Amino acid sequence: MEGEVVHKIRYYYPYENQIAEMDVFQGELEGLVLIDFEFEIMEKKDSFKSPDFCLVEVTQENLLQVV
Repeated sequence: MEGEVVHKIRYYYPYENQIAEMDVFQGELEGLVLIDFEFEIMEKKDSFKSPDFCLVEVTQENLLQVV
């Protein structure tokens, strides 16, 4: 299966005892930034408060609808 090439720069950002993966997209998707937080247990995910710079929750979302 062929797909399109996506160019992004990944940064790592410490936030409340976690490391966020911050993807800054280039090319056609320039301007899109996704921040990923990983959780080992569901309770930590459920009690997590997103940083103020995170504007939209896209977990389990089709990103084409959000953008």
